[in-house]
Amino acid sequence: MKKYGIRYWLTQVRFKISDDASVKQGHWVWHGKKEADVWQIRLYLKHAPLHGLAHKIPQLFGQTWHQGFATGNVDIINDVMTADELTLEDVSFQGKDAAYLGLNELQLSHIQWDTYAQIFKAKSMDIQDGVWHFDGLDLNAQQHQASTWKVIIPNISWQGMTWQDMQHHVMLFDVYGTASWQEDHGSLSAHQTEEQGLWNIALKQAAGERLALEIEGKKVPLRLLRSLFPEALQTQGYFNGKAGFHLQGHLAQSAYLLNGNITIEDFSWQHSDGTWQAASMNLHDAELSSDHPFQVATMTIQDWKGLIPMQPWLQNSTAEAKPVLTTPFRLGDWQIGKLELTQGHLSIGQADNVWFTSESMTFSPIQPAHPIHVDIQGHIGEGIFQWQGQWSPWLPQPWFDASIHLKNALPFVAKDWLHLSGLPS
Repeated sequence: MKKYGIRYWLTQVRFKISDDASVKQGHWVWHGKKEADVWQIRLYLKHAPLHGLAHKIPQLFGQTWHQGFATGNVDIINDVMTADELTLEDVSFQGKDAAYLGLNELQLSHIQWDTYAQIFKAKSMDIQDGVWHFDGLDLNAQQHQASTWKVIIPNISWQGMTWQDMQHHVMLFDVYGTASWQEDHGSLSAHQTEEQGLWNIALKQAAGERLALEIEGKKVPLRLLRSLFPEALQTQGYFNGKAGFHLQGHLAQSAYLLNGNITIEDFSWQHSDGTWQAASMNLHDAELSSDHPFQVATMTIQDWKGLIPMQPWLQNSTAEAKPVLTTPFRLGDWQIGKLELTQGHLSIGQADNVWFTSESMTFSPIQPAHPIHVDIQGHIGEGIFQWQGQWSPWLPQPWFDASIHLKNALPFVAKDWLHLSGLPS
């Protein structure tokens, strides 16, 4: 009969990572035994560093474990670690460029961690405070990890998180929510309810399918969505307003496709060439994609106001000319099937100097380098104004081919302009 030797030992280590008195002192104590080829160890951890475990921890969306400090009691039998409760502090995952996940505190319960079979299980995970900077979700990396690691955490919750989408310059503070992950499928629901509006974000991935995404927002300041607007709106002047939206779609690697409706209220855009305002803007059947420019089937603008500087007729004036403003068509590469404006007016020079009031204005389609069909019904100087035809505002020298009618207009509306142009008034 073969006899096996049994060895017992007790080891204790104390250490400090920094000379700073505010930095916690780490504490390891372990004891165990080896019987035949089986190692049995009990670890007592108090703010103990886990910096060297990057190769033992699954990546998270392409981000690799960087550091963390553990507190709790851990039992180890060969390559399998178990713990009833484990607290991790100052945790960080590092990704490409500036992608980063940092968690102040993470609490795990009923853990089973098999580094040989690459299985990580926990009954629950609770996250308190942290930051997540991401530049697109590296789902290829996550799916590659899923093919080797099996991660099962049915109950995940967090609060006090800051999320930053660096690709679109969108940052959300004090995000809270819940999630669940079961090997190759899972779901996430996140919320934000402070000064940045009301956000609800849901992610869901079924086995073998793309990651489904649903985003709902209410009273979201437009400044948070600035990067989604055409460059002219981002760089020329500033704008305000509140947005509401409900978008659904999917993510694949760093690509995305979202469809839905968007509403903007109390919109204003101020710049050197004038001011534009609208009580509401409704974008129906909008499509946001990483593969092509922003598209929307119908955009309706209600109760709008425009104020632009008064320009003289240069043939009889020495005043310096300014570029002709083509707003609201500074839309970059946006594509709009139909743009409708109702119940608005345009003032020139001063807000109370109204030149034009509209009953209806329709422009379709709006696409770069594509002529726009125009149908305008309104009033100028109390007279009836109609414009029907084609217009191309995209060229260095814009052109139009239209039938224009003005009936019974009073000439007094143009008095100030005639005087500025040096013409008889």
